[in-house]
Amino acid sequence: MGDLETIRQYLNAGGDPNLRLPPQSLGAKDGQLIAVGGPSTMLGIATLHNHADIVELLLERGADPNQYSQEATPLVFNLLNIAEIGTPMTDDAEERSAAGVSPQLQFGPPQINDPVLREQALAPLRKIRELLLSRGAISDWAPYFLRQDASDFQKFLAALDDDVTFALCDSDRITFRRQEPIQQFEIPSDMEKNVRAGYALETKLAEWFDTQSHAANLHMAIIGPNEIEWSVLRRLQSLCEKQNIPVSLFVIPCRIPCDAATLLRAFTDPAHAQWDVMDILNEYCPSPPINPFSEEGEAQLRAL
Repeated sequence: MGDLETIRQYLNAGGDPNLRLPPQSLGAKDGQLIAVGGPSTMLGIATLHNHADIVELLLERGADPNQYSQEATPLVFNLLNIAEIGTPMTDDAEERSAAGVSPQLQFGPPQINDPVLREQALAPLRKIRELLLSRGAISDWAPYFLRQDASDFQKFLAALDDDVTFALCDSDRITFRRQEPIQQFEIPSDMEKNVRAGYALETKLAEWFDTQSHAANLHMAIIGPNEIEWSVLRRLQSLCEKQNIPVSLFVIPCRIPCDAATLLRAFTDPAHAQWDVMDILNEYCPSPPINPFSEEGEAQLRAL
């Protein structure tokens, strides 16, 4: 990625400045090598390795400054590199946090203590920072969290039986479905305060469960958002257990602004089998950016 002329020739021949490259890191799982993280972009790799000339060329040719590379946008890599050179190096999480750097992140070259050498090292990083900011770059490392969330949901689905019954929960209703919706119940708006309303709903659900008892190997899979975990999801889970119905529960993290039906459709559509999980989430459940820096910390790094 350090050869400017090779990149220029590629682009001159009609190459895509937003080309996504396979994950660079390998890990092990069940004795097999697996890719770790998401695809990289040429802009992300050039930023990570401080190649200002390549960053400039790619941006001039239309590279997206906010396309994820591995688990973050290029500006995250740039500011982390600046932080490692321009701020005191420490292993203390509180000190790193005070400097505006998330303690989980360890990117960047080693600390340079000599002031002259530090300024020389910072020069290309500052140029990259200004190039990215001039094109509207933002700090976003949502994939760092969302990729794990998506992986957890895929594992949840993979563990289910083929004939599972889904209970898709929203704030105002519960929809039961197999291949198609089969029943729906409204959730009283005052259920948390009105004990009778909650009891009435549980009675209706229990009666409906009794009508389903003839179904062999009935297995319930409950999916719903974090904000109704205890008011609805856990109560439904408990009711299933009282009815001796095997039950699985997935609580949609608040980072994923998506209803249960949309999330299920997005991850079970055969057309998405080869999609990267971040592409699925971005298409169906786009989330707001997650910034690894505090507001004050990022301001300091942008000014350093």
